[in-house]
Amino acid sequence: MWPHVASLHGFVIAPGAVLTVLSGVLLTMNLVNRGATEIMTRPGILIMQTAGIIAAVLALFVGVPTANQMAALAADDAGATDQISGLAARLRKRQAIASSVAGLLTLLALFAGTVLK
Repeated sequence: MWPHVASLHGFVIAPGAVLTVLSGVLLTMNLVNRGATEIMTRPGILIMQTAGIIAAVLALFVGVPTANQMAALAADDAGATDQISGLAARLRKRQAIASSVAGLLTLLALFAGTVLK
């Protein structure tokens, strides 16, 4: 199962996070170049940008490496020793927390960008 989770993070979640942040930066630069800087100071836009960037950083720098570590650990044929099962539990907890926080920040960004605009 963990190799599939690592593949999902590597081929879907990570590129999605990068493309989302890049498109947001390009849209921001486009608005600034058009002279619409007053839009950029609205609280909804600022919250959306901040929450989106933090969510992407969590997904890229915590979620993807943790999923890869879990996949490597699952591929190990060393057996289920206490040390490996303890590491697996810590990695699962880290993955759950990072993914949950990134997901909540994504929802906050969507809410702020649509409702608080």
